Amino acid sequence: MNTFCEYYDQSICKSCKLLAMPYPDQLKQKELLIQKALKISPQELLPSVPSPVQGFRNKVKIAVGIIDGKITFGLKDLEGKSSDLSHCPVQHPEINKMFPAIAQFIQTAILSIYDQKTMKGELKNLIIYFNPESNESYLRFVLRSKEAITRIQKHLSSLQEMVSHLTVISVNIQPSSHPLLEGNEEFVLTKRTHLRQQIGSIKYFLSTQGFVQTNLKVSQELYQTAANWVKELKSKKFLELFSGQGAFSFFVAPYVEEARGFEINESATLSANQSASVLKLDHLQFKCLDAKDIASELVQFQPDTLLANPPRRGLGESLQLINESGVPYFIYSSCNYESLASDIEALTNYQVERAQIFDMFAHTEHFETLVLLKKSVVKLPQA
Repeated sequence: MNTFCEYYDQSICKSCKLLAMPYPDQLKQKELLIQKALKISPQELLPSVPSPVQGFRNKVKIAVGIIDGKITFGLKDLEGKSSDLSHCPVQHPEINKMFPAIAQFIQTAILSIYDQKTMKGELKNLIIYFNPESNESYLRFVLRSKEAITRIQKHLSSLQEMVSHLTVISVNIQPSSHPLLEGNEEFVLTKRTHLRQQIGSIKYFLSTQGFVQTNLKVSQELYQTAANWVKELKSKKFLELFSGQGAFSFFVAPYVEEARGFEINESATLSANQSASVLKLDHLQFKCLDAKDIASELVQFQPDTLLANPPRRGLGESLQLINESGVPYFIYSSCNYESLASDIEALTNYQVERAQIFDMFAHTEHFETLVLLKKSVVKLPQA
């Protein structure tokens, strides 16, 4: 059976493991999986939010290679052999349209392609994000060293002329020979340092290193649903952990009197505060702080609702803090059902009220789950 993807059919790329399965069946499989993992009934699981089946990836992380002297954008196997996925049907069409211009720019700027075997060459990967609502994109060149930065900067205008929506261009330095996607050093080369991130009616600033969901359409549903739950709970004080650049908080802002966000990444925190200032949302404040170190902030702020959107590994050291916080409601957003299930089992002071799947990663085994938990009421024995 052939699918809509020639790369899958030809076994060039099998990243979309579930592609041959009808999409409704993919969702059903994920629903059964989360019900079992969270030990909830079908009634506690709200209808899943589906994804478009093609063109839904707004962010791509792609390796640059060479096949028969031609620059490719795709995958590299363990031996460093390249494949070309520049027409991938799940990537946003505008991203695919960028590749010929980028290939031309690579040649113009004389960027050598990194070879894993010889550990020579400069350009390793590209990270691209495109927002169709603001019609802006960023492009990050992941390089082995700073050697090519001057040449890239010299020819930037030609690349932006070829790709009109390309607003922010940066260089990320990843010197290690290990297959790490990116390093810690980032150099923004354009006058604009942040993208105007628009999700529905919500607008804020997005830095190149800031976390952003890959599926814009489904992420809007995710953020708005969380905001609707907060509204329904009549929360006055909202606290967001692992807040990144504040997406959940900006959606929640119309429904609460005060909101606080805590994020360990300083750059993301600065972006969130800048957005709040520009939008005149004085009741939103973001602070650079590790989630495990917010005990005093919880006591001082006393939120009605706490939301966390942690990395795949889960809540980590903040789990016990949340469990003992006494916050009436906890909303947990996770892209890893295994760590989610483990954390919820350990949250002995909370019980699941409802859960919902947001299929951010169609055709794969991954999905985002939003869970509403309520603080358990301990019933004292009758006298």
